[in-house]
Amino acid sequence: MTYAELMDDLSSAWRKSDAPETVVTNDEYWVHTLKSVHEELETLGLSEPVPKQHKKRGRKPKNSSPE
Repeated sequence: MTYAELMDDLSSAWRKSDAPETVVTNDEYWVHTLKSVHEELETLGLSEPVPKQHKKRGRKPKNSSPE
């Protein structure tokens, strides 16, 4: 990605004027910003990423209580 392409992407990132100082990717103060722009902002350290939730993998264990 060239510098001009990066600046063009970042110019499309708009926030509302009443937004708090701390910038979080998933808050409601963004105005029509693309997901790829959010990723660029996180990479540059301009936005705090959303904490990833890890799901448990596999099946749930069967209840093996003797009856």
